[in-house]
Amino acid sequence: MGDDTRVPCHICERRFAPDALERHEGVCQKNASKKQRKAFDSYKQRAVDSDVPVKRPKGMAKPGVPPQTQPVKKTNWRQQHEDFIRGIRAAKEAQHAIDTGQPLPPPPPPSGPPPNYIQCPGCARHFNQKAGERHI
Repeated sequence: MGDDTRVPCHICERRFAPDALERHEGVCQKNASKKQRKAFDSYKQRAVDSDVPVKRPKGMAKPGVPPQTQPVKKTNWRQQHEDFIRGIRAAKEAQHAIDTGQPLPPPPPPSGPPPNYIQCPGCARHFNQKAGERHI
């Protein structure tokens, strides 16, 4: 591998053996002078000569258009994980108390609603944003 006799193409910078470079440069020159092809849109092709409208599936971008980035939803995975760990620890303590004959420890306090929930002023229940708007 240290004795590399390949020569780079002056157009595309790919490396070829000297005899293959002569053939490649002719083809590469011809392809470099062509303009960029448009991306093929199969949905437009299906819609030609058809009375049935073809809709693009949601989330599928049109060719040539960069996809839009979706806003990242805030998750409360850390809170859920901590609640889960607290529940496991409480279950282990209760099982240890049962095994040793000790009185059962008090149950763990319930976790509060997620911080992004809103509270109904009428019934004091908590809802996410969309359900809260419907309820209130």
